[in-house]
Amino acid sequence: MGAFDEVLAKVSCPACGAQHDRGFQTKLFEPDYDERPGGTFEIGGAPIRAHLSVEHFEKRAGREGWDDDWIALAPWQRGTPLVALLEDQSFYCSCAAFVVPELRFDLRADSDYADVCLVGIGAELLSREDALVGVHFSELIPPGLVPLSKHAQWSTALKDGTPEERRRILAAAYREHAFLPLVSTPRTPSPGGSDFLSAPMRCRACGDRRTRFCHTSLFQDPEAPSYAESVAGEEILVPIPPGSTRLYHAKRPVVLGERFGVLEASHPWFCACGAGPILPLLWFVAGRGSATIIEMEALDRLDDETLARVHFVHVEHVSPLRRGTP
Repeated sequence: MGAFDEVLAKVSCPACGAQHDRGFQTKLFEPDYDERPGGTFEIGGAPIRAHLSVEHFEKRAGREGWDDDWIALAPWQRGTPLVALLEDQSFYCSCAAFVVPELRFDLRADSDYADVCLVGIGAELLSREDALVGVHFSELIPPGLVPLSKHAQWSTALKDGTPEERRRILAAAYREHAFLPLVSTPRTPSPGGSDFLSAPMRCRACGDRRTRFCHTSLFQDPEAPSYAESVAGEEILVPIPPGSTRLYHAKRPVVLGERFGVLEASHPWFCACGAGPILPLLWFVAGRGSATIIEMEALDRLDDETLARVHFVHVEHVSPLRRGTP
């Protein structure tokens, strides 16, 4: 318990419907280490006593420009949900959408403080023209996302402008910077040691098919990690391991010119149909000193039939009974 409140939630991507298990932290209700340690918000959970009154939020919303952490974007009235956007807790969905959690709270007056319940969880796509409509408070933009120092007029308007002016400025800033670029790049040194791939992915449970993104470390040299981005049908110059590696167990030999499958570690997201957590299965074509990503599958379970047809399996899925002989 500390100076943050925690939020445990499943967030659905507004673009594709994929569901993500997420955990967040917020200081909107100003917990501290002594008088009011942080609590955990869950939908249907017990209320948490804020360190602020209901009147404080009525006066603050839509009037003040910003404080140390939050900017007020619209007036709020008691008896209606208070909507807060946790930009600092944003993430990229596998469909490449930049998703920002939107939390809805119910505030009830009790003496000098408010009792707060989490009543709903949504998400914003900040690339949309109507981004931030209906949001009362948003975290300030982190310096790494939008360098406000380069936009002096923005800083002035955010501080002195009307709530609607502040909303429009923030929305425009997000549209300019909140995106996930993916371009074909040669391999370059990278401490991360993984390759970033884009290809059509089909959910085995419901058949939904759309372009998604996935990482793989199969082609990495631990002594000289590198990084590449690649899209479906594009060859990347990588060494295909002749056998098992530290992170992958080899099940079958790879044949030049033929497809080979790589079962990656599970991802903490679910298809819109509810299948998950997703196990990404990546399909490549083997070249001479290269590989070409062709397509991907989203699996919600692992069976012997799948294990029999893939070539590499992430060690997360490997048990002594399923190792077989490469």
